[in-house]
Amino acid sequence: MTITPKKVITLLCILFIITAPFIFPVRDTLVQVMESLAQFGIMGLVIGALLYIPACVLFLPGSLVTLGIGSLAAILFPGKLLLAILAGTFTVSVGSVSGASAAFLLGRTLARDAITRKLENNPRFKALDRAIEQRGLKMVFLLRLSPIFPFNFLNYALGLTPIRFRDYLLASWIGMLPATILYVYLGTGITSLANTAAGVHTPTSPWVSALKIVGFLATAILVIYISRTAKKVLDETVPEG
Repeated sequence: MTITPKKVITLLCILFIITAPFIFPVRDTLVQVMESLAQFGIMGLVIGALLYIPACVLFLPGSLVTLGIGSLAAILFPGKLLLAILAGTFTVSVGSVSGASAAFLLGRTLARDAITRKLENNPRFKALDRAIEQRGLKMVFLLRLSPIFPFNFLNYALGLTPIRFRDYLLASWIGMLPATILYVYLGTGITSLANTAAGVHTPTSPWVSALKIVGFLATAILVIYISRTAKKVLDETVPEG
């Protein structure tokens, strides 16, 4: 495999995304916010899901919300990693699809003129529009796995395409699941680190800790592989212009 500058930059970006929450103050801020939401119990997850709607509409980073919900789920279900991941993934799926749908509908109605002006001279979007007209659900599914456009802008842009709303919902939900699971998994680790830093130690055997690390790495590798495969298919269907 040939190592190119583009591949090196991509790898560095992936490493930064994965490690940034543990290095920068965002970790402590997320934990503090989610500890506040944890006081509401399960309703805290509902509130977390609702945060996705303004995040998607206002172009705020949804990945931080996903990390936060993973952290919240770990607080609500201490020592139950699988349950925390399942609860966090379900919450994020509902919230992210709701937020993406709100932006999609705005892109199809109130924001249509503004988005059209933004994309009217974009040859790749025109090719994408034609591909979606022929294979809407499949193309949106691939876009969610490896987006050509930034996630929040893509929500609005897809509102200009002829895809049916129900196909958009289904393709978005399934296509976003791999990254959702990865970020929720990462979010549960943020809470564990915060507890350790605060001197709160949950008895855990070395085997369980090793299994968590292996599980996360396996999930990350799988998501990266799926994303690369989806991008390859998209590049063949919608070549860069």
